[in-house]
Amino acid sequence: MTGRPSPRTSYLRRMKRNRRFREREGKFLVEGIRFVEEALSSDWPVETLWYCSRILESPRGRVLLENAAAGGVQPFRVAEKEINEMADTETPQGVIAVVRKRAFGLNVIWET
Repeated sequence: MTGRPSPRTSYLRRMKRNRRFREREGKFLVEGIRFVEEALSSDWPVETLWYCSRILESPRGRVLLENAAAGGVQPFRVAEKEINEMADTETPQGVIAVVRKRAFGLNVIWET
């Protein structure tokens, strides 16, 4: 059965394909277990997380989903086909996160 994609997956596809949309939204995509782990452990706000069942096969993937939920990020499960279509890598790891860009003031820029 094929149907219309959900609003969530439509949003993620638009984020992937349209750089202007990402800039206007003030967000970017993070893909892969290690990069999503780093985003979750940083002070960058992870808004949403999409995953497919493949990530549940690894203990590290299961811990990532637990940490996301514990941090207030709701993970959304989608079909592996959808993750593969939305991923930029040749061998997707089954997880993509949307992260909000942080705004930096001049005082932060001058300190670095």
